[in-house]
Amino acid sequence: MNEIKKLAGQTVIYGLGSILPRVLNYLVLTTLYTSLFGKDPYGILSELYAWLVIVLVVIEFGMESGYFRFAGMGEDRKKVFSHTIGFVGMMAIVWMIMVYLFINPISGFIHYEDNRNYIIWMAWIVAIDSIAMIPFAQLRQESKALRFALLKLGNVLINIGLVLMFLLLFPWMENRGMVIPGWLYNRELGVGYVFLANLITSALMLVLLLPEMRSLRLVFDPALMKKLLAYSAPLVIVGLAGAINDAGDKVFVKMITGDQGQVGIYSANYRIAVMMTLFIQMFRYAFEPFLFAVSG
Repeated sequence: MNEIKKLAGQTVIYGLGSILPRVLNYLVLTTLYTSLFGKDPYGILSELYAWLVIVLVVIEFGMESGYFRFAGMGEDRKKVFSHTIGFVGMMAIVWMIMVYLFINPISGFIHYEDNRNYIIWMAWIVAIDSIAMIPFAQLRQESKALRFALLKLGNVLINIGLVLMFLLLFPWMENRGMVIPGWLYNRELGVGYVFLANLITSALMLVLLLPEMRSLRLVFDPALMKKLLAYSAPLVIVGLAGAINDAGDKVFVKMITGDQGQVGIYSANYRIAVMMTLFIQMFRYAFEPFLFAVSG
């Protein structure tokens, strides 16, 4: 009974860290984007974020679940943390090298030849967020639900603040004759400021997670790494299936219609349905580490 009460309590706290930020995102950012941008720019946002969801699964490589599995089975938690975050960090480095080397074919494949900077920024967001997933997993595994929730909420509030600054405050200041340095604001960048705000927020969040990095050790255990890979690798296939099911529709709409505007219209309507999934995520955040801890 005590375990159930603990699960219920953590579910409520995780709800603050998952549902509340999503609600704020929907009420503030989705409303802002759909009113400020046309259907084509909103389509760009939606499609690139869909690619982010899919690629993130590959870079993270199931190591989040691997961490839960082996940290909850009596393995040295610091060693498990070091191996999982080290592997994801190497994947992120390889990912960024590949993006810079093949930016032209990548931008051509998804038809963003004129917006390569968007792809670069999104690639950095993927790399940083994939690394941050392991410290967040550690917080969940250690039942530090409140810190997890506060960081997640802070992440969204900072992002919203930056977006409002770039898209509303700076244009308002310019329209009233105030001078803003060119390195700080360029009206022509437009929708690109959404990606830039996200990148800044992700980098700041990684800095805020540095206290969790104290568990990092310069060790390598081939046996543990082999077990982690054997457990986590199949999860990539499952994760990709889920990611494609969740986000691939935006990519497919673009492929089928060839019209960025249709992606924007579809995505704006899709956002309404997303709200229904939030309660499921709230429970999942609490249940996964709880399950591994109880089952041993």
